[in-house]
Amino acid sequence: MLKRVIFFSFLVVFSFSFLSCEDESLPEDFELNEPTDPTDPTDPADPNDVNEESILGDWLIEDYNVEAVTTFSQNGIEITTTAISELVESNQVITFTDNNQYTAQGDFEIKITVISEGQVLQESFETISTASSGTWAIDGNTLTLNDDDPDLGESESTIITLNNETLSLELNLTEEDLNIPEGFPADSVTADGQVIYTKL
Repeated sequence: MLKRVIFFSFLVVFSFSFLSCEDESLPEDFELNEPTDPTDPTDPADPNDVNEESILGDWLIEDYNVEAVTTFSQNGIEITTTAISELVESNQVITFTDNNQYTAQGDFEIKITVISEGQVLQESFETISTASSGTWAIDGNTLTLNDDDPDLGESESTIITLNNETLSLELNLTEEDLNIPEGFPADSVTADGQVIYTKL
């Protein structure tokens, strides 16, 4: 589900990486919005405290902060570009059922800020529509989603918070996790961040 959004961020990175004529310095006061969940994102939930039944039901995406980093070579020079994606507005809902199935539907708008070598290349606002389904499983504090779309396949995230009100997930994705298609013009790609859902 989230792979679609993150890969879209990589496409934006690549598109804007060559617009050096429009570069501008990174503002001194620029900073990534802090997640609204007060839980320390570096402190995963105790696997013994994760209650699988708490995930059942409908969840609205409340916050989304992801950094997608792409490294590629241009004219023999290695360039690292970061796309910072932040949630603006969303009505996307993911539903987990007791037969270990999930569905996700809705739209959400994200702000993508593309930065390379300390320069802001572009800021854009994108609305993304998603409709996906598959199976879910929890093992300790790891949530695994297996999308019905074979191109997306399986993805894992670390549960930071799971209770009757909040589901907070930490993402640490590599090129293999993201199923980057063969021929994508990058030497390496990674994505790290946090997604927070509120129970409806």
